[in-house]
Amino acid sequence: MLGLLLGVGLGLLAGWVVWPAQYDSITPELLSIDHQTDYAKIVAAGYSRADDIDLARSYLARLGPHANNALRRAVDDDPAAARLLADLNAAPAAPTNLPVSPPTD
Repeated sequence: MLGLLLGVGLGLLAGWVVWPAQYDSITPELLSIDHQTDYAKIVAAGYSRADDIDLARSYLARLGPHANNALRRAVDDDPAAARLLADLNAAPAAPTNLPVSPPTD
């Protein structure tokens, strides 16, 4: 029994302290469909507070090609997402001659 407890304790120490998992290059594009929809809802909620269409567009760009579908799924039960989608359709797109990259923070 002591060996089992010692093994579990050392395993937890090694996994959490000595060699913890490190995730690099994880983006919202890699999320499941449901979590992409939740991400779009969060962006829409932030847009309803900040009212910055370019910032919302840059955050949605993190979803890659799935951004439009995720936002459309969010519209079904989120009025903020409906407003964001309408404003995105009404607002002119960012100029194409400027490089657009998603925020890094």
